[in-house]
Amino acid sequence: MCDILIKNAYVITMGSDDRVLRDGAIAIEGNRILDVGSSKEIMTSYDAKEEIDARDMIAIPGLINAHTHIAMCIISRIGRELKDRLYRIYWPMEKAWIPEDCYKAALMGAAEALLFGTTCVVDHYFFMEEIAKATTELGIRGVLGHTIMTEDGPWVGKSEFEEGVNFVKRWKEKHPLVFPCLAPHAPDTVSPDWLEELRKIANEQNVKIHMHLSQSMREVRKVRGPWGRGARSPVDLLHRLKVLGPDLIAVHCIHIDEQDMKLLSQTGTNVVYCPSTYALGGSYANAAKMIESGIRVLIGTDARPADMIGEMRAAAMTQRQLTGNPSAMGFKDLLKMATIDAAEALGLGDKLGSIEKGKLADLILISMKRPHMNPRFDPCANVIYNALGSDVDTVIVDGKIVVKRGSLTKLDVESVVSLGREAARDLVRRATEIDPSLKQLVN
Repeated sequence: MCDILIKNAYVITMGSDDRVLRDGAIAIEGNRILDVGSSKEIMTSYDAKEEIDARDMIAIPGLINAHTHIAMCIISRIGRELKDRLYRIYWPMEKAWIPEDCYKAALMGAAEALLFGTTCVVDHYFFMEEIAKATTELGIRGVLGHTIMTEDGPWVGKSEFEEGVNFVKRWKEKHPLVFPCLAPHAPDTVSPDWLEELRKIANEQNVKIHMHLSQSMREVRKVRGPWGRGARSPVDLLHRLKVLGPDLIAVHCIHIDEQDMKLLSQTGTNVVYCPSTYALGGSYANAAKMIESGIRVLIGTDARPADMIGEMRAAAMTQRQLTGNPSAMGFKDLLKMATIDAAEALGLGDKLGSIEKGKLADLILISMKRPHMNPRFDPCANVIYNALGSDVDTVIVDGKIVVKRGSLTKLDVESVVSLGREAARDLVRRATEIDPSLKQLVN
């Protein structure tokens, strides 16, 4: 007997043996994958409380968004054509957050992520307690860290440092869907002294560090001044502080050189590539070259939860345009980056990232019924080159169905959207009262 039995699926396991089952089935018991095999084999072996006929569907591991700020979904659409929108729009607006609105916004962001097939978000933001409340309520998994900034940003100071550390202590092993991490903002907004202290705490607590790195020339210039203790670059500064390493999720790495790439590769540091953000901002990161240098590169969406399927496709397009190589970032590599590679980078490779016996049951079903998903020469390629987020039919997280036939099961999507709109309206009102110059940018 099992709880859920998925049958007649095209199963892309992403497991160590890289199995693909053309008529596959998956048995789920509790929050674990009980068995994977042919439909005939699994249906003969198990009775199920609930059966899902996945004919004309692809089953893949749940997508892991390696860097996002889900609550930013209500402001990330603003100022897309403005340079330096982080400093001109986002930071000024973020000063106006209140916990209640951050929770409402995070609900909408988490819903967007789930509906597009993301089962785990690696989130870095203020008021993380409210975001954790939203993610657990909707049933999405989260590697979550409260943003820590020494200066410059909207929420700074020792109280934020303490909250970032206390968040880890409060949530560590508290909830099956939450893996807390430390989230210093960036080398130009977090002092070297704090970064050294956070490295020690990460080692003591055995948690990941998730931070932006080399994301702007403003950051590079500040680190090259007295702030950076003589460091050549932000990457060099983190190397001197012993922050680089396999437990660091370093986001962006846009402004780096050959020496920086060598340091990232030698230390086993993980880098997150967010192609749509860079393309819309008129910049790029050479992710293909990073991979060639031996760096593990993951995929993230940055300032909004967005469509990870579309983000993988954007990664392929931007890197091929940049390198002139039509095989850069192949479809199998991209699917790995968003599943098993991400899981391993997060230290969760034994739990997530593939459809294998004994792993946590985080997986999605993608419909192949619409014209753009046909013909089916290679369904794995179809996922990257043809699928849309709206093709996601079913999402299972921790053995629970959280999206069924394209709809949320735990909350009503209309109510979630209404709360998100309400939070956006109230945030904009407060922000423009604090800083009237924002009115011309947000209207």
